[in-house]
Amino acid sequence: MARTRGSLTPQDAMASLSATVQRRWKTWLVSPDEQNSVDLPLHPPTGKATAQDVTAASAWVRSWQNWEKTHPQARVVWVEKSWTAAGLGRQLLPDRLQVAGVDALVSLTGTTRYWRGLVRRFAALAGASPAPAVREAAAAVLPRWRDLDDADLSRVHAVVDWFLAHPSSGLMPRAVPVEGVHGKWLESHRTLVTRLVAAHRGDTSGKTVATLTDLGLVEREAQVRLRLPEGLPGWAGVPGDVTLTWSGAAGLWAEELTGSAPPPVTGVLLVENLETFLALPASPGRMLLWGAGYSARRWATLPWLADLPVWYWGDLDADGFAILSAVRSHLPQVQSVLMDEAAVRRWLQLGTVDSNPDRKNLSALTASEDAARDLLASSGNLRIEQERILLSEAVDALTGAGFYEED
Repeated sequence: MARTRGSLTPQDAMASLSATVQRRWKTWLVSPDEQNSVDLPLHPPTGKATAQDVTAASAWVRSWQNWEKTHPQARVVWVEKSWTAAGLGRQLLPDRLQVAGVDALVSLTGTTRYWRGLVRRFAALAGASPAPAVREAAAAVLPRWRDLDDADLSRVHAVVDWFLAHPSSGLMPRAVPVEGVHGKWLESHRTLVTRLVAAHRGDTSGKTVATLTDLGLVEREAQVRLRLPEGLPGWAGVPGDVTLTWSGAAGLWAEELTGSAPPPVTGVLLVENLETFLALPASPGRMLLWGAGYSARRWATLPWLADLPVWYWGDLDADGFAILSAVRSHLPQVQSVLMDEAAVRRWLQLGTVDSNPDRKNLSALTASEDAARDLLASSGNLRIEQERILLSEAVDALTGAGFYEED
């Protein structure tokens, strides 16, 4: 469709309205009775601009005349403007597009069905007449529940009610007596459940209820899996692959840390995935630590890691870089391996679509790591799993990074 520079065509206006609607879902859920309207300037061409291309300017006016006839949900405001410079005198031109109310906005942008679905699911989650704090909390975590099926929405509602009635149950997560709920379900929906429980208790920030322990449950102590180097003092006869409780792992080499001797390891490699953790060869003095996904954020706080050389190798995807950034926030000396732009280019043919292509700012990444993220995004939001990279080339990269010693 013809247009003049700076003037909005109907297609331009619809794209702008669609973007506005997408931004306002949460606001509308919090304040369903609030009048929401849009007043969009259309920037009609001046007489001087029209003189340069009268045909395009006239076609632009006709496009709005035709559009107005078929879109009764909106109002096009026509204003008399001077086109004297183009030899056309004064003309009545479309100046603004006005849409009043949520119903009109969703109808105009073709999102009525989606919006009604959100409202229905919101009511199933928060109740028919939720308190303002609960309404705000549920809207704030919209991405956590908009794709849940009806069964899970009902479970969330039932679980929140149960925790409100039993604030100090002392149960293990898998023992919560709500049908269909188990430890993994609770962990997967923890943010949603804790925010709603906190809101019901009057905390709109969601900070006082952030963990399963805050819900009155007793969590099993986290377990840390390590592959220790051979010949460690006091570890004779102990398998090199050991699993320790969090407190046991944190207490390793406590005497060395409080005295003058360093821990009896010379460096640690955190590996995101178990298969790679098990497949990598051992090296004298070096420890392998299974990151177990986002658990690596906690492992990074192990006190004996603070003064050791630390390497991190994870998946080339949104989660892998988020984990790396979180680990480096605790351990600024962390050096990543196979998580730069060169690694992405080398293994791009093995990429698959990332189902969670989050591009949030990760302040602890290097320029090279950020470039790797950009390349994955520009290549179609791809991810490259750690396990798909040839082990021999991974060992070469780890050797080049200093984890393994040169032969």
